[in-house]
Amino acid sequence: MSELPNGWAALRLGEVAVPTANVDPSKWASEIFELYSVPSYSDRAPEVIVGAEIKSSEQAVQPGDVLLCKIVPHLNRVWVVGQKTDKRQIASGERIVYRNHGCDPRYLRYCLTEGSFRDRFMQTVAGVGGSLMRARPSEVAEIEVGVAPLPEQQRIVAKIDSLSAKPGRARDHLDHLPRLVEKYKQAVLAMAFRDLSKTTDYRPLETCAEYVTSGSRGWAKYYSEVGPLFIRIANVRRGQLALALDDIQRVAPPAGAEGLRTRVRGGTLSLRLPPTSDALVWCRITSKKPMSTSTLCSCG
Repeated sequence: MSELPNGWAALRLGEVAVPTANVDPSKWASEIFELYSVPSYSDRAPEVIVGAEIKSSEQAVQPGDVLLCKIVPHLNRVWVVGQKTDKRQIASGERIVYRNHGCDPRYLRYCLTEGSFRDRFMQTVAGVGGSLMRARPSEVAEIEVGVAPLPEQQRIVAKIDSLSAKPGRARDHLDHLPRLVEKYKQAVLAMAFRDLSKTTDYRPLETCAEYVTSGSRGWAKYYSEVGPLFIRIANVRRGQLALALDDIQRVAPPAGAEGLRTRVRGGTLSLRLPPTSDALVWCRITSKKPMSTSTLCSCG
C-alpha cells in the first residue's frame, strides 16, 4: 500500500478471512434461520426463513462478521452480521467471511465498498461476464486495506453515516413532492370557489350556455392518423385547468348530426364527472383547432 497516516496499519485480508461450518438448512426443515442473502441486502435486514424454503447449502456466521460477496455484480453488498438472536445466523456460500479483525465492523465494511478496493478486487475475478464473474478468494486474500486507530475508525463511520443519511432523507422528501403539489392545487381551487360562493348568484347551467350536450361512445371506429383532436377522459385531469395532451388521439368524425353535436371550439367548458368522486373535474378549451369530444359534458 501507499504510505499511511501515522498510527494507521495495513491489514492483509487473508489474515482475517476464516473458514466456516457448512449448514444444510433442509436437514432442519422446521427451524427458522436468519439468512444473510444477496437479495435481502436491499432491505437492510436478513431474511427470517424456515429451513424447508432454503434450497442451497449455506455457511454459519457470527455477530460482527463482515461478509464480502465474491459475485461481481453484488460486490458492494457487504453485510455486517447483527447481534445474536434466538435464531441461527447463516449466509450464502458466495461470501468471504472476515472475523477477529480488531476493527469496528462498520469501518471494515466501508473499506470493502470503497472505490480503490473495488479496482483491486476486479483484478482477481474470473468468468465470462455478469453473474458468472467471481473473485478468486486466494487473490482477494492478498489485498491490503488501511486500518485507522479505533477512535478514528468510529469518527470516520459516524461521518460517512451522516453523509449517507442526507441523500436518503432528500429522496424521501422528493417522493412526497407530487402529493404535496396535488394537494396545493386542490386547496387553491377550493379556496377560489369558496370565496366566490359568498357573492355568487347561482343559476342553472342551461341559462349560462347556448348549448349543452354530453359526449358519446363508440368512437374507436373513427380513430385516424390525421384529423381533429379527439378529447378523451384521460385528457381532463384533476387539478389541471388546461387539457393534458401528452397522449392524444385523432379521429375522422362521421358526417351528419353526431359529428356536429360533439364538435367543440375555443371557449368551450368541458366537465368530467369522476365515478368515484362528487367533485367535477373541468377545463376550458382555448384551442381554435377542430376538436371532438368523447365522454365529456361540453357547454359552449
